Amino acid sequence: MKIFFVGIKGVGMSGLAVIAKQQGFEVSGCDSAEVFITDKILSQHHIKVKTGFDREIKDVDLVIYTGAHQGKNNPAVLSAIANKIRVLNYAQGLRELAGLKKIIAVAGTHGKTTTTAMIAKALTDAGLDPGYLIGTGNVPDLGGNGHWGRGDYFVAEADEYVADPTDPRSRPKFLYLNPYVGLVLSTEYDHPDVFKTPKLYQNAYKKFVKRILPQGLAIIRGDEKSARKIIKSAESKTKVKKIFFNQIVPGINLKISGQYNLFNANATFYACRFLGVNPQLIKKSLNSFSGLERRMELKFNGKTNGVKIYDDYAHHPTEIKEALKNLRSQYNNHRIIVVFQSHTVSRTKVLLADFAQSFKDVDTVIVAPIFLSAREAKSDFTEIDLACEIQKFHKNCISFSSQSEIIDFLQKQVHDGDIIITMGAGDIYKLISNLKI
Repeated sequence: MKIFFVGIKGVGMSGLAVIAKQQGFEVSGCDSAEVFITDKILSQHHIKVKTGFDREIKDVDLVIYTGAHQGKNNPAVLSAIANKIRVLNYAQGLRELAGLKKIIAVAGTHGKTTTTAMIAKALTDAGLDPGYLIGTGNVPDLGGNGHWGRGDYFVAEADEYVADPTDPRSRPKFLYLNPYVGLVLSTEYDHPDVFKTPKLYQNAYKKFVKRILPQGLAIIRGDEKSARKIIKSAESKTKVKKIFFNQIVPGINLKISGQYNLFNANATFYACRFLGVNPQLIKKSLNSFSGLERRMELKFNGKTNGVKIYDDYAHHPTEIKEALKNLRSQYNNHRIIVVFQSHTVSRTKVLLADFAQSFKDVDTVIVAPIFLSAREAKSDFTEIDLACEIQKFHKNCISFSSQSEIIDFLQKQVHDGDIIITMGAGDIYKLISNLKI
């Protein structure tokens, strides 16, 4: 069977394409010409990627498309529909390709990607050869972001965002799954563009936990007020294990830092124990976990001037505060400069007050232009508005209208021993390769 992926460079789509290729299907796809972090993975698996969406789709059996790039209204998808080719959104494609495997679905506002990778690694180290789909460009410990596997389990990052924002019938992605084990790591409000109120956001999680199989397990963070009704919903359907942010599992000593990573590791421990993995083996696997690309990733280590540059994916106020608190604990006597690129105007405006108070652990805040999603039109609300709010709580905050201006500023201002971190879910990491420090 021939499968064509529209928007194949996305972190989820690329992993799904790799899985389809490993299952023996003939796989190809299309995307924009932009260089992306998944290019290397697709190339390694000899998956052909065509540039652009304005094309006729024929001579394939199935099209799987991303919710970005106009969703079902993408020209390539419309061509496939006109040619009577079967079309599935990403979440439907994941459900179909996962087949009859028992799904371990990792959901939550924060920690999904890291925890999915931790579980996949632990099950792999246990010799269970799980399938997995992880929403990042690469997982160094696993050698990729997607794998089919010969085992019975499939570990999936379960995103709460709707599968196709252009389709009113579309559901949150995780509502296309029926997990054997479902994890809810956080239900803190996010994605105001599709969930207009916190209640609607949490209702999606209530529906998610009700999809967990009766013989399975729901693992839910128990110290968030927003999770109380979600726990009740889960308890009406399946067994529930509550976990807590400051909880410690003895014997887990991670190579990567941060209390949030210990929490992710604890969630991993209980998920793998339910699946029958030896507790000592789980701890050994976790303690050798190397981390992920774009998760407090050290990108530059100046041997002569002591300057270090990190990159992190944090794009929600809570994630930003935790990441910067962790960084400050490591570099208490250094100047820390954060280059922050907010992700989507809708999130920035709704959570503006929280964003403004997220940077107390750094010395200088540089605000880059807001990264617009493929679904957003250009807005009058800009990086200048965000910087003005941050300046109410942090006097050393400045905004720039381009990455090139940020690079010029840094190259003039950075001193020996400074710690720089680029932060955001957009393309802010790209400026690092152009810095000459």
